[in-house]
Amino acid sequence: MPNFLFRFEVAAGPLLDPGLVLNTLPDDSTPEFTFVDEIADGDTIRLQITAASDPGFAAPQSFTNTVGAAAVDVTMVTGPLSDGDYLSRVRRERAGVPRPWTNVIAHQITSFHVDELAWRNAVIAAGSPVSATQTANISNLITALDVGGVWPFLDRLTLFAGEVSAQQSLIDVRNPSLVSVINNTPAAFNAYGYTGNPASGFWINSKFFTNATGDNFGPANMSMGAYVSTVSVGGQIMGEFTGYQFALFMNHQFVVGALSHNAAVLEGAPNSVTPGFYAVTLDATQVTLWKNGGIVGQQPTPNSGVNTFPVGIFGRVAGGTPDAPTIDLPTDARIGAFFFGGNLDATKLGTLHAALQTYMAAWGAAD
Repeated sequence: MPNFLFRFEVAAGPLLDPGLVLNTLPDDSTPEFTFVDEIADGDTIRLQITAASDPGFAAPQSFTNTVGAAAVDVTMVTGPLSDGDYLSRVRRERAGVPRPWTNVIAHQITSFHVDELAWRNAVIAAGSPVSATQTANISNLITALDVGGVWPFLDRLTLFAGEVSAQQSLIDVRNPSLVSVINNTPAAFNAYGYTGNPASGFWINSKFFTNATGDNFGPANMSMGAYVSTVSVGGQIMGEFTGYQFALFMNHQFVVGALSHNAAVLEGAPNSVTPGFYAVTLDATQVTLWKNGGIVGQQPTPNSGVNTFPVGIFGRVAGGTPDAPTIDLPTDARIGAFFFGGNLDATKLGTLHAALQTYMAAWGAAD
């Protein structure tokens, strides 16, 4: 069980009953409060926290911090607390004389990553529950990417694989405000992700516009990829057709400018498709194709810019308008995840691959 950090903003108040306000979501991993009372040098702020089943505070844990008159932000680190529902209250003590306790605040303690909470809240708001197992799996994935220095460099990470839920599979984990859109019917949808269906023209609109979306992705600093479990008839894994103006990942080919380089040859067999985590990176001088964290091939080439169409998954955006695109080259690939970002070097791509492998394995879906 981890320790937890409580943050308090101290606000001056009249000598009436002190007050306590929860500033964060009830299930935030780092609760933040506003505590209203008069504070002088040497005062002690005491926090009591107890299980929600103990409303009388018969067996609370107690933590203190000595503050000064100018105190504004006060932090307290609790002892080990298990995940669960809690009640908290605070009081000021001066020269051993306590003030009344504040009102009681009900909240949760969770050891999950705060960005998992944002994703989970978005999924729940969209109408889908999130199991405790999936909560832990997503949190572990984000934490691994955060600790490994990858998370800040991702603009999108969408997980088709995992708990079978349309909302979970389409709401982006890195940016929960962005939601992909399904078009037509997949061949299958299970813990491995979606399986393409060329007969129906199934594809997913990533809603990622390469000319405008993302803080990291840029014309000379692109990273994108997908976790591909199976594919037999080829087609396009992910990409944008119009103008061939940025690096594409299609049937293990990458396309930049007006050049097409069949990277499958570098795997030993033209048009061969084997399962794996594939990524394309592009900087100002070359495009690189990666598989499972290692380089498959590189091609020196300039980049001619980016386009105004969204990137298609399971097919190549080939026409229509940016708001209503059409696709060609649909694939029957089974895809578990896709991502976009920038500055993803060999170390970061290796970390991303390993973290996704761990996530897939947790659902029995690793390849």
